[in-house]
Amino acid sequence: MLSWQSLTDDQKRGADWIASRPVSYLADRPGLGKTAQMVQAVDICMPKRTLVICPPILRENIAREFERWSLWSEPVTIIRSSKDKLPASGVVAMSYQLATRGRRELNEWRPEFVACDEAHALKEPGSERAKAIIGNKRRITEHAARMLWMSGTPAPNHIGELYTFARTAGLWRGTQWEFHEAFCIQVKTAMGWKVVGNKHPEALKEILSRVLLRRTVIQGLPPLRLATLPVEGDTRALRAEMDEATREAVTAAANAGDWSFLDTPFIATIRRLAGIAKAPAVADLVLNELEAGEPKCLVFAQHTAVIDAISEALALKGIAAPVLDGRTPEKRRQTIIDAFERADGPRVNIWQTQSASEGLTAVAGRRVIIAEPAWTPKDNSQMIARVWRKGQTREVVASFCTLAGSIDDTIIRTLERKNRLLAEVL
Repeated sequence: MLSWQSLTDDQKRGADWIASRPVSYLADRPGLGKTAQMVQAVDICMPKRTLVICPPILRENIAREFERWSLWSEPVTIIRSSKDKLPASGVVAMSYQLATRGRRELNEWRPEFVACDEAHALKEPGSERAKAIIGNKRRITEHAARMLWMSGTPAPNHIGELYTFARTAGLWRGTQWEFHEAFCIQVKTAMGWKVVGNKHPEALKEILSRVLLRRTVIQGLPPLRLATLPVEGDTRALRAEMDEATREAVTAAANAGDWSFLDTPFIATIRRLAGIAKAPAVADLVLNELEAGEPKCLVFAQHTAVIDAISEALALKGIAAPVLDGRTPEKRRQTIIDAFERADGPRVNIWQTQSASEGLTAVAGRRVIIAEPAWTPKDNSQMIARVWRKGQTREVVASFCTLAGSIDDTIIRTLERKNRLLAEVL
């Protein structure tokens, strides 16, 4: 067990800040030790019952962090299914899905301190999870003296996604539409209203500053180097699916800020095919890094077909790369993560963006290869933050692999715009 003195001064201040407020949002950049600050805030407040709600893959990590950082050795009960029983007291870690299902039981359990990790999961006020945790009827937080939101990416796409927290914290009394009208530039698309810019970002930043704490640097964190890396690939299948007129339509929509097309099956197919086309080049890049003496490489992709293509391309080069994605049994996930962190463990892992880009630590490596850049700044930041975080001692190098002339070009331009807008407030 580590002592309170093991935290940095910034982390100690963060813990004190959390403990002093009934509702708070710890929005430090990914990798700055938000969970450790939460544990210390719990130690300060000394609640009888603490509930930590998080993505399923992070429950084991929450238990480890309490064991590592808590001065009082709070027992942690991990709830893995609806059959598991709540303890009389102590700390409970459970997923958003199970918390939503068990809202009645949790309300009756009366948690005094509720922490929501990766709290951007609550950004949609009409979602069942938001209703269960912060809604008006029998909400889980009804009896909590402290509610903490934690996320290094509190607004995954645009500042309008901060509405739910602003309302919960009592900073905004109006509707979601009124919040968007006050702080967002919106355009009407075929898929509804879309946020394409900011209004009065300084005013919103001032409002949020009362209960939102965000730090972007940490003492001793090594440099981060980012690069967009054009790669070659067989684009015949891609060209067959996406003609010039379609490519121009996609580019025009993105430039106009109309992102309603992004989740369509057609675009998903285009992105998957582009990812597969890049797989041999990604494998070549990994091999070059290993031959140059890089101890570990962490590869990220979104589509399982792309993950399989990269895995097969690496296997042809004699490189075994364990995969962590939505198909990985829950019992094996922590084993894969722990093995990658060992010096004698696999040198290459392939992780899926949606399944392994939040809350996990992989500081044994410093090289991140993003085979499929994500549309949202949040996902890209979270992927890099698995490696560039507290505990890392070397410069981190992250490459976004892009297929020239493909939809990747549009993704990169879209990301640049979103990053600029978010930086005005966060």
